[in-house]
Amino acid sequence: MSVSNTLLLAMLALAACKSTNPDADTDADADSDTDADADSDTDTDADTDADADTDADTDTDIPVPTTVGPRPPRPDLCVIDGPGCFYSSPNGIGTTCSQAAPCQIEDALPLLGAGDTLVLEDGVYDQRFGNNGTFTAIISIHKYFNFASPATALSPITITAAAGATPIIDGGGNGDCVLIDGEDYIVVEKLTIRNCRPAGIRLGYDIPVEGVVVRNNDFSEIRSDDNMGGVYVQSSRSIVIEDNRFHDNDYQRNGVVNQGVGIVLFRAVDLTIRYNEFYNLSEGLYFKHGEPVTGQGGFARFTNNDFHDITRQALGTNQNRSEIRENLFDGAGVGLHNEDGTLADFTFDARVEQNTFIDSGIGLSRGSSFSGAMDTTIQNNIITGSMSIWTYGDDASFNAGIGLVSNSNCVYRSSGEFRFDYFDSNNPAFGGENTGSSYTLSEWQNLGFGTGTIEADPQFIPGTYQLSAGSPCAGKGAL
Repeated sequence: MSVSNTLLLAMLALAACKSTNPDADTDADADSDTDADADSDTDTDADTDADADTDADTDTDIPVPTTVGPRPPRPDLCVIDGPGCFYSSPNGIGTTCSQAAPCQIEDALPLLGAGDTLVLEDGVYDQRFGNNGTFTAIISIHKYFNFASPATALSPITITAAAGATPIIDGGGNGDCVLIDGEDYIVVEKLTIRNCRPAGIRLGYDIPVEGVVVRNNDFSEIRSDDNMGGVYVQSSRSIVIEDNRFHDNDYQRNGVVNQGVGIVLFRAVDLTIRYNEFYNLSEGLYFKHGEPVTGQGGFARFTNNDFHDITRQALGTNQNRSEIRENLFDGAGVGLHNEDGTLADFTFDARVEQNTFIDSGIGLSRGSSFSGAMDTTIQNNIITGSMSIWTYGDDASFNAGIGLVSNSNCVYRSSGEFRFDYFDSNNPAFGGENTGSSYTLSEWQNLGFGTGTIEADPQFIPGTYQLSAGSPCAGKGAL
């Protein structure tokens, strides 16, 4: 069981005990939890600029906040049938699309307008429709499609599960399950999305989208062949992906099947990806290319996510101004500038702060054609693994510096000293000879890094990654 699930069960048990007391001030308790979550550093930073409109309600009505991983779902919409509520079921017929007479998804979508909700009843949805050239999907909002009236930031169109229902979007192993192309301000929530190929939800195909929210969904058995995953975002902006679970996806190529990826991003800007859980994958999240125009975009926020049972890399990004904060990386860590891509410059000004790395760490890479990860800030993390920085960096970059700020971390290895690998390949083929090395903490500090960094056992509470009272790493890490 993941740490987030353990914490969540404990919180739910406490909440249940309180609810049995008729004198308990449940409203006050709910308000205090919501306000505390909304006022946290992470959410204060995350809800800025364009994201403020699309994400205005994402921190409200959450009964039991958790530190990492998915939070409990928001209240159900359309509990009582009424205006703005439309219904679909796998065996629906007609075009009434009411609770008493649900219709097919294909017939319900054109009826929706700003502020409306499509409610999916129990069952397996596997019928494809929606011509986007030769492209079809089970929920197909394509470039030739029009709603009754366009959604807005304040009045989004929501596709959600009926109260108590578990609608399953099943791609049958052939084709995307959900397409949103050219329509903005859509919310997709509370669905089980499985057995899709190559993407569970594709945002932007021919026309980028804006203000889409993907939350409280379960993604599994997504079978991709290259650069795809549970959610695929192409050249879109102001996207929020939160409170989802991504697990047990496949990567199939040349007849070989390996574990797949949770989220893949291409040139998207102004992203908030938070409170998700990633497990049983080769990679949790990969941002393949940076901003579409140099100096524009960025501000990708990856916060409060729970990564565990990942075989390769939990989070890799090539985006400028990425914020990686308050995440749990258990067994796999973070890579900055995994590849050059086609546009420069990117992977500048990343901030890796207040995360917990268990048997994992942080890697910063040089570029081949472009500079690589520059002006990175790494601070207030707990790292029980490794730190590898510009392993194949050249001597000129070592002497000039790469703008690294690495302070106030708590580092630890259960056996031997923690090492900071910095320009340590010394391989003339990459322009390096005898500059960098693998440094102990004291040597690292002599280089001018590591102010306030300590090397100590974090002293986690047994069975968790929460710090015990008196931990030398107090105030650092995600939990």
